[in-house]
Amino acid sequence: SKGSLKKEKQLYFLTCHCDFLITDRTETPIKVIEINGSNHFIDAKTIEKDKQKKSFCDSVNLPIEFLSYQDAIEKYLP
Repeated sequence: SKGSLKKEKQLYFLTCHCDFLITDRTETPIKVIEINGSNHFIDAKTIEKDKQKKSFCDSVNLPIEFLSYQDAIEKYLP
């Protein structure tokens, strides 16, 4: 059912790893940042986990940004 799928997504998100969870001052999540190594592009299990994270974030209107390791360095390090 739709309700059990929603609970399954919530449970997954509560137990998954995110590289960075950006919050506001009240600790409300406002953005997830994932920095992906090469396995995120070639390992089927990792790719599926990334899809699940994106699906959950989309369902709660939480922006998620996936960056390659190199892109993260260029974007966030001086």
